Amino acid sequence: LINPENLVVIEWADRVKKIMPKRHIKIHIDHISKNERKIYMDSPPSLKLRKDTSSLNEEMSALRSSEGAKK
Repeated sequence: LINPENLVVIEWADRVKKIMPKRHIKIHIDHISKNERKIYMDSPPSLKLRKDTSSLNEEMSALRSSEGAKK
């Protein structure tokens, strides 16, 4: 779990927010209709993710790159 290359997804993370790392990405999914969802992503400024990303995959790549640069 501590390897920065790992992706850990926690459902109902608000129940464990006391133990969540300070640097994490929040994803909120609203159920709009049977076939429609609205997805919100939020990350702290300290992650310095690119603002021009258009997908979760790109956001995770940016996160891994920023973590790898700190090694």
